[in-house]
Amino acid sequence: MKPPPSPPPRLLLLLLLLLTTVFSQPEPRDDLRLPTNEWKGEWELFTDNSGVSAMHAIVIPNVNKVLMYDATIWRISRIELPKGRCRVLNATTGEEDCFAHSVLMDIDTAHLTPLQLHTDTWCSSGGLTFHGNLISTGGFQGGANTVRYLKIYNTSTWREFPSALSSPRWYSTQAQLADGRIIVIGGRSTPTYEYIPPEGKSNAKPFFFDFLQQTTDPEENNLYPFVFLSPDSNVFVFANNRSVLLNPDTNTVVKEFPVLPGGHRNYPASGMAVLLPLEVLSPEADAVVEAEVLVCGGSAHIDSYTLGLKNVFYEALRDCGRLQITKPRPSWRREVMPSARVMGDMVISQHSPLISVFFS
Repeated sequence: MKPPPSPPPRLLLLLLLLLTTVFSQPEPRDDLRLPTNEWKGEWELFTDNSGVSAMHAIVIPNVNKVLMYDATIWRISRIELPKGRCRVLNATTGEEDCFAHSVLMDIDTAHLTPLQLHTDTWCSSGGLTFHGNLISTGGFQGGANTVRYLKIYNTSTWREFPSALSSPRWYSTQAQLADGRIIVIGGRSTPTYEYIPPEGKSNAKPFFFDFLQQTTDPEENNLYPFVFLSPDSNVFVFANNRSVLLNPDTNTVVKEFPVLPGGHRNYPASGMAVLLPLEVLSPEADAVVEAEVLVCGGSAHIDSYTLGLKNVFYEALRDCGRLQITKPRPSWRREVMPSARVMGDMVISQHSPLISVFFS
């Protein structure tokens, strides 16, 4: 296949060719209000072939590349593996999958490097370590108990451990803790959490998390929970419309926050959330660092997923809720987005205290 022409460098705009809306950070108010920003965003075509559908995408530090990967169950993509590296699907029949389901894309040239995946990463979780290595957890069927590693000094080979997790994790969330450990929370029919074991090792059992049991409903709406490390080293967990602080040292819930009104925020209602930029006001080691979480979008209706299968669609939620999770008695403060949003994501801009909101 003829490689695409070399485009001008773009770092964030290339990822999923998504529409960007920018929100400022006004002072929180109790009343809902419409933003005045009328910029509609723009599209820029970086390449006409990403190789794979970017179910997951992340910039890999120091190598100037974006990692993208998709489910392996579809057995097809727009880029093949090098000859001799096909994935064996059935040892008896000899059936193989010779397509790549993971690629590295150069952010300057759009050149694609296919990577081989043996386990299914459909609706898995993942993230970077403090050192910039990628760790992926869970997925579909044989991939559900898997932990995968992609090292920045060797970005051509996945290392996969299919029995590392004690519970199957499909639609789970992972986050790195202050001590370097990585916690993996939830998943379909999995009201538990666990910590990723050392590479090549396996967990014996998970920790039961009653909060996830309480927040599931007939359509779940608590999958892919929003998880952030708080400045006090506790873990903020938001699921459906509720949130708690989990102490990862004692494995106990140390705080429960008020319910966020308006509806359901997690998959399949699929809102989005972000921990806003932290501001360190004192050099003292014991100084309190305030933290605020922003949760946006979702669905006001518990049956939106079921009715969607019948081509009956509700409008998504337009509101955002702000919660200062380090305050003694915080309450949600609500604002309104320019339009209703669902199935989105939020990241912090590197150049200013703005939030770039990407919608799929």
